Amino acid sequence: MKTRLQSLWDEVSPEGGPCPQPDRKAVRRRVDAALDQKARTLHPWRAVRLAAVCAAALLLLTGTALAAGVLLPEHNVLRAFFGRGENAPGSEGLVNAQPISVSDENYTLTVTSSISDGSVFYLTVLLQGKTPQAAAYLQEPGFSSDLLSLWAAPLDSADNIARWGMCYAACDYWNYDPDSSTWSVNVRGNNPGGADCMVSLRCPKMEEDLRLTFPTQAIPTIVLDIGREGSGLDPYAFEDSIAGSVTLNRITLSPLSLRAEFTSPDDSPPIPLLHFLWKDGSVSPARQLGIHGGASGFRSGSGPWEMDKTWTLNSVQDLSQMEAVVFGGMAYPLDGGAPYAVDVDTLPLRELKP
Repeated sequence: MKTRLQSLWDEVSPEGGPCPQPDRKAVRRRVDAALDQKARTLHPWRAVRLAAVCAAALLLLTGTALAAGVLLPEHNVLRAFFGRGENAPGSEGLVNAQPISVSDENYTLTVTSSISDGSVFYLTVLLQGKTPQAAAYLQEPGFSSDLLSLWAAPLDSADNIARWGMCYAACDYWNYDPDSSTWSVNVRGNNPGGADCMVSLRCPKMEEDLRLTFPTQAIPTIVLDIGREGSGLDPYAFEDSIAGSVTLNRITLSPLSLRAEFTSPDDSPPIPLLHFLWKDGSVSPARQLGIHGGASGFRSGSGPWEMDKTWTLNSVQDLSQMEAVVFGGMAYPLDGGAPYAVDVDTLPLRELKP
């Protein structure tokens, strides 16, 4: 009798053969390392944690194996948004690469891939002209500015039309291929509700009310409550430099992005000076992973600026290899452990992680 993994492998692997299986001893070594080789049978909470770590390790190993048999489309979110560094092993398994599309007599709108976390969703989109007239129209000057409209709503309230609305979204790139009469577009949008959401996408030039509507499934995120004052960086300086202070309230971290909620009394608010500690002992300044640019916010009267900023990371990160986030002289472990002091004066601003 076939196992579920073997059935999945048969579907995605053209070569067939037995499904690659995780090395049980390797999984056990990773579990023991994660639990500091402490006894687990004496503490019920350790048994729960052991089960969670085993499940995560199995998912990572089998996800990598399955991804090895799946070819992402040329226009995909990993290449579009996370190609400025080396993506973590198994990143392909996080991508929804099942294309979905809608058509009318003139155009076909297709989402070729998507990926989402609790803060942002990312899409790669194709719009193809099916007739000579439509292809000619796609090449008219200024068409790209009216290419797509995007709505989103929390998945648990998507049936309530009042909760739908235009979400903040940006087309980071678009390109027209005259040979295929197709626009390629990379779309990044805010994720309402902070979890799974429903996205509705349409081209205003297609038939009225014809939309491509689909759910996005958010990958897990880690939320760290900080509540600490520390140094900030000038978000617009060419070279990294300390500029003022910020009070960092909360960090939301995923393999794809980092969201920081903070306040600052400065008229030109800096961004938090962050570092990432890895389990191998190395250190990454936040800007190395993609934390750069200004942050949007507001202030009431003479009070401090209330800032909320999400940055896309340069590449998909393996958070299982990250120990802690450092801010204001304290390290905040990703596993929820107690913060501990770190000598930030010895940490680099721009040194690369080995």
